[in-house]
Amino acid sequence: MPVVPTAALIVTVLGAPDQPLTVYPHPLLTEILYAVPRDNADPTLGDASGDGSRNAVGDEFVELINPHDKPINLAGYRIADAHPKDRNRFEFTFPDVELEPGQAAVVFNGLDQRFDKGVGTDRAAGKPSPAFHHAYVFDARNDSRYIGLANAGDAVVLYAPDGSPLTYVWWGDCDAEPPHTCPVVEEAPKTDKGSVRLDDDGRWEVHPVVQGVPYSPGIHPEP
Repeated sequence: MPVVPTAALIVTVLGAPDQPLTVYPHPLLTEILYAVPRDNADPTLGDASGDGSRNAVGDEFVELINPHDKPINLAGYRIADAHPKDRNRFEFTFPDVELEPGQAAVVFNGLDQRFDKGVGTDRAAGKPSPAFHHAYVFDARNDSRYIGLANAGDAVVLYAPDGSPLTYVWWGDCDAEPPHTCPVVEEAPKTDKGSVRLDDDGRWEVHPVVQGVPYSPGIHPEP
């Protein structure tokens, strides 16, 4: 597990409706699919992108939402995993896109995925997708099977446009240290059957099976 610097403030929000999980104008990490599930009896399981086929790397995704009561702009926000930059790090920087209150943005790894023309990239926002509950959907356009979230242990870090770390969510045998100044460091459970998500009490949990799948890009199963 990562060694948490003593200077880091570990924030745990447990059922406090008047206490925000993140301050305005920052978005909130809400779901991470690092272990794309497989079922030989159901070849569509794990096809989180909905392109017709499962890809253990390409169907990975990170979701965040705007939990505030006014719009926020994601331009310059960045997500990255715990790998060093020169050792297959997965990362994505958001373009100029405005999220309405309660709206989500989903970033797919993108390896060998076939998205429609409405999906955004790091250069353009695209349009909200009806197929993903009107979330903004982004393709990180990864072209290497070695770049992805490690099932055995890894982390997702959310950075502000000025480069400062905002949230560090880790799982499994992750031995990377969180950024020294990161204000939120949280552990997600280990799973090999789907995503992990932030529940209503501010805890990370294994995603329950909802409508037959253990992930829900674009929407919380219990809004």
